Amino acid sequence: MKPVAKNILVGLLLATVTIALHMSLSESRRLELTSFLLVLIGSVYYGFALLSKHKEVIVIEVIVASVFVAMGVFGLWFSPWILITGLFLHGLWDIAHHNASVKLAKIPSWYIPFCAAYDWTMAIYVSLIMLN
Repeated sequence: MKPVAKNILVGLLLATVTIALHMSLSESRRLELTSFLLVLIGSVYYGFALLSKHKEVIVIEVIVASVFVAMGVFGLWFSPWILITGLFLHGLWDIAHHNASVKLAKIPSWYIPFCAAYDWTMAIYVSLIMLN
């Protein structure tokens, strides 16, 4: 199996574990867990920003990470659809780091497919439970 496929598989497996935990919780706890997850995965980019030696990259990464953290908080307070949107957009943000022509923080190559697979699986799952 190719490394990218393995990383995607790990992201899907972790999402499956998260979904199992999610399903065992009450509706309000599900919302809190999803909010926490978005805050957590958004915050990872603070760390990536601090590893950069370029001020403009640090600023971009900190701003975008802060947007995801805010979406996690506002999604808990106002609407789960903000959380779903945040998860989907975070997957796109992961993919943006794969494009070498865009000046963003360098992140481990395994993290991009892993995290995008996790983010989008969770976004789809949370969307489906919101529609029921």
